[in-house]
Amino acid sequence: MQTITIDFETYWSRNYTLSKMPMQQYILDPAFQVMGIGVKIDDDKTFWVPGYVGHIDLVLRALDLPNNAVCCQHTLFDGAVLEWRYGIKPKFYFDTRMMAGVFVKPWTGSAGLAAIAEHFSLPRKTGEILLKYKGMRLEDMTPEGLAELGDYCKHDVDLTRVAFNRMAGKFGVNDLKIQNLTTRMFTERTLELDGDMLQDVVRSLNFQRDSLVAAAGCEASDLSSNMKFKQLLERLAVACPMKISPTTGAPAPALAKSDVEFQALQKHPNAAVRKLVEARLAVKGPGELRRAQRLLGLQGAVGVPLIYAAAHTLRYGGTDALNWQNFKAKRNGGRIRDAVCAPKGHTLVVGDSSQIEGRLNAETSGQEDMLTQFAAGDDVYARFAEKIYNRPINKNDDPEERFVGKTGILGLGYGAGKPKFYWMCESNKIAITEMQASYVHTIYRRSYQNIVNQWALAETMIAYIAMGKAVKFMHCEVREGINDHLWLPNGLPLIYKGLRIGPDGWEYDNHTPNGAKLYGAKLVENIMQALANVIVLEQMLKLSEMGWKVVLQVHDEIVLCVPIERAEEAKAAVLMVMSAQVSWAPTLPLACDVEVAERYGHAK
Repeated sequence: MQTITIDFETYWSRNYTLSKMPMQQYILDPAFQVMGIGVKIDDDKTFWVPGYVGHIDLVLRALDLPNNAVCCQHTLFDGAVLEWRYGIKPKFYFDTRMMAGVFVKPWTGSAGLAAIAEHFSLPRKTGEILLKYKGMRLEDMTPEGLAELGDYCKHDVDLTRVAFNRMAGKFGVNDLKIQNLTTRMFTERTLELDGDMLQDVVRSLNFQRDSLVAAAGCEASDLSSNMKFKQLLERLAVACPMKISPTTGAPAPALAKSDVEFQALQKHPNAAVRKLVEARLAVKGPGELRRAQRLLGLQGAVGVPLIYAAAHTLRYGGTDALNWQNFKAKRNGGRIRDAVCAPKGHTLVVGDSSQIEGRLNAETSGQEDMLTQFAAGDDVYARFAEKIYNRPINKNDDPEERFVGKTGILGLGYGAGKPKFYWMCESNKIAITEMQASYVHTIYRRSYQNIVNQWALAETMIAYIAMGKAVKFMHCEVREGINDHLWLPNGLPLIYKGLRIGPDGWEYDNHTPNGAKLYGAKLVENIMQALANVIVLEQMLKLSEMGWKVVLQVHDEIVLCVPIERAEEAKAAVLMVMSAQVSWAPTLPLACDVEVAERYGHAK
């Protein structure tokens, strides 16, 4: 099998551009035009094919891509062009952007081709030439202009191939297969959207936002501006909370929804202050509204664009301003999931790995009582709630009390302090006082001492990571002489660039002025998320190799699209795969919940 590196150059203009529309809408738009393609077969000399009618199609057919691998810097785009515009489905996809998420982004802050070139000391990537031909179609180009564009494209192809040579060998076969599957979740469009429902979601969210702004008695622009919002608070004789900005390193208003001081304003005794805060949240965080609007621009079957290793813990992230990872569940007020449907004659099978991070935390820490409960299929949330309320608790008769137990198990395993846990309860709409939240916090730490002790162990392990001193812990390892790396069971690393002791403890570079803090409980959280990701992605790959169509992965959840008559068979397969023992953690009891529904939101 040959590996053929390609890069499409396409027409773009001020309004017709990927910065203003989703990839699917851009590629399928009537204005779409291929200006040319750069091609490199293995390590042979790169060549350029202008986009004249029939030329590219002829070359692509000659490359026999269905029997060969394709390598791109961004296979979601180039692979979609191949499949949607030319009807060609390669045997395998390699993506250097996904690879760079693991091995380049921690050092540079980006997985883009320019960052890859800089990281590997390759000739610089430039983008100025693209600006020169902005708004020009193929028929407007001179032969000299096309040749110049071709030289630019060939340079990108050469950089991509060198990047592939430098990084591909660092991945195991399964991880490369997962990257290939990630690409196909987008290029092999399967899911459908209910346009009428999305229209209704947009209308409803717009009305909700406008109503809150009107109730606050100000303009949306005043609410979205930090300085103007600060002035609005001061007019109500309320001091604006302040913090040191992680971006600039200078004092700035603490007005992010994750800032504890801002959260406190949501319960301010002055109703006018509460209305201001509620309206700001609606104006500043209309993620559901933006996603619904962008989804409305898509026609027919849709693919799911995800980026492999987008997060520091190597979990998926969204792209295309359509982060499918963040579609709100119905219990949190989300409605977009209800508009995501299986095609006619098919249904969705949704497997959710039950409490996987909690199970990992119990297993790695040796918290045997909790681990035994998980293994026996006991209700761990209810058992913790019984410690809080000092009486029997069950899911049917005591849903609110059990939900407090659930919030404690899920929220307190990573060292959260009492104020943060209180905010977690508030966010989950739990009617609880600060004193009661503090009591739950205390009961957790008394009840699960091994989990608490694991935070202290992880604190000592940070020094081993910084120095590159060989040690194994929590199913991970530090390799001798390789500092700043913590290796996962799949052979990929979590990288803590420049890990060192700072004025306030351990810190590392995360490409912000102040860097990032690292402490024992935070390291445990990173490891639990990374290990859970390793497990779920391996499960996803297994289901795919069994012949099931994987269309989406969200955190600890895998979504299949299957013929209706095979739904029960698929459900059984998901249950088997997602409950199977993990070779590197044989004492870890896994379990999953599986739902079948024609609409994604109905399975949650």
